[in-house]
Amino acid sequence: MSSVSGFTTPELTRPFSVRASGVSVRGIGREQNEDCFAVDSSGRFFVVTDGISGSPGGQVASRIACDVLDEELGQLSCNAESFADSDSGCVANQNEQICIELLAAMRAANDAITSGRQFSWRNCEMGTTAIAAVIVDEYLCLASIGDSRACLIRDGVIQRLTSDHTMTAGLVDAGLLSTEEAVTHQYRNVLYKYLGAWSEDDPADVESVRIQSGDCLVLATDGLTDYVTEEEISAACEHIGDSRQVARELVDHALKNGSSDDITCVVAHVL
Repeated sequence: MSSVSGFTTPELTRPFSVRASGVSVRGIGREQNEDCFAVDSSGRFFVVTDGISGSPGGQVASRIACDVLDEELGQLSCNAESFADSDSGCVANQNEQICIELLAAMRAANDAITSGRQFSWRNCEMGTTAIAAVIVDEYLCLASIGDSRACLIRDGVIQRLTSDHTMTAGLVDAGLLSTEEAVTHQYRNVLYKYLGAWSEDDPADVESVRIQSGDCLVLATDGLTDYVTEEEISAACEHIGDSRQVARELVDHALKNGSSDDITCVVAHVL
């Protein structure tokens, strides 16, 4: 568990609060919105899911995953706060335990999706991306699978916290494809890892990063990140103080730039 690469984090002298909100819109010409999100009322946990386009049960998988993760993170957030308040819970053990339970929450969402397949042949191949995040004290613990993204903005500098689990991202990592070529590659939206196709050998990515007052966290589906640059995301977070207004601004920007996909954005300001 370390601070976000490239960011310095001073010791906190007081607890902080979180203001968070989300916006989700159906893609132009689409019959239904296959994105879902959940935001805890206290701003302590967030979920974003994006049903796999083209799969018959994309919307169903997205909703199942969002509901399961919302419930699991609600329990995890309460348990984590109790753990943090205990005399025996050091930061390292606390974060390690949260990451373990985050991974278990993702697995539970995957199992719910696979169980749901038996009730309808139309949903036999359903799957979804997912990001699940929980804030405890000065740490953000994050689990992700698929190509929805999480970014952290600090002092005008943005850093991506998640990796895309797409065929093109894998080719870029292997040095077989350039970043520029990946933008227009035919497999840029083809996932090799998502909920509904869980592998214990290659499960969801899980990490813990330190946050501080003034940070802005953005979770978004590819309907936004494919059409809005990281610099534009950073600028919106820096210039607008209201989390819902930032989310609305970014969604509108994606639409203006030609996105016809479902678009979902969750923004959390750390105060």
